[in-house]
Amino acid sequence: MAHLSLDLRALALLLEQGLPLQEAVGHLASRHSTGWATTAERLRAGATLQEAADWLPAWLVQLLQSPEKVELPELLRRSAGLLEERQARLRFWRSVLVYPLVLWFACACLGALMSLASRSQAGLLEMGQSRASEILYELTGLYLRVFPLLLAMPLLLGLVLRKEGVRARIPVVGFSARQREAASFLAWLELALWGGRALPEALETAAAGCVIEPMRQEVLLLARHCRQGSTLREASSVLKLWPQLARWALVESEKSAFDSSALFYLQAILEEKSRFYQVFMATMVALAVYLVAAGMLLWCAACALAPVLNVLGSI
Repeated sequence: MAHLSLDLRALALLLEQGLPLQEAVGHLASRHSTGWATTAERLRAGATLQEAADWLPAWLVQLLQSPEKVELPELLRRSAGLLEERQARLRFWRSVLVYPLVLWFACACLGALMSLASRSQAGLLEMGQSRASEILYELTGLYLRVFPLLLAMPLLLGLVLRKEGVRARIPVVGFSARQREAASFLAWLELALWGGRALPEALETAAAGCVIEPMRQEVLLLARHCRQGSTLREASSVLKLWPQLARWALVESEKSAFDSSALFYLQAILEEKSRFYQVFMATMVALAVYLVAAGMLLWCAACALAPVLNVLGSI
């Protein structure tokens, strides 16, 4: 997809420079060993761009059927931008699965540290040291007893988060991802409508931009309801995972007859909400890391100062 977005931008630029479509595609074919060579041959044989580029994603092939009033370079450039944004959302959505591994690594490091501390404190107790060493030894032993459970919990969490429906319902991370998904969906919907697609077809095209599979399925269900004659207001109840603000934005866009400026405005509202949750999430993660690091440093300091406290207590 990354190479495709670059190819689309290059093709748009060549067409804006005045090159005929066949020459522009031929230029791409000379630089890449992809389907562009086949596309160039089919164009020379008299096929349309839609027929010649049937190897492209289905939603893009459908957009290539756009009326003549739609400028092809602009369509290609906007499609490339949406592809790049989709790749960024996909990376973010997959990165959620890294968090359980980070937790597991932190628990393992802390367990190793506690084990070393326990051995040193046991030696101090054998030497008849004070109550400070006894308390540290007991607390360390308590952690080591629950250590296997702490190691298992992040792994179980990782298995649970592999289910996208569960991952999408995580209080902060999931809600931020759903807000971002909804904002991008409006951009895909606006492009499809601008390209001359009817509403049900535009919804199906916009569904191709979703990276959260349960949300994509809900959009396809919404498109089927619209094909049966329902309005977005009537059918929006099927969007269970979609934030309430996103459902409201869809209904409002329908009221404005899907005016491009209204869609861009509603998309900006959703993106702002998503950015707020992303900043909040980053702040909470940073705070949690600082607290864990401070706790580990405090524990190490207590273990290091235990002999000093013992000496002072024996004086």
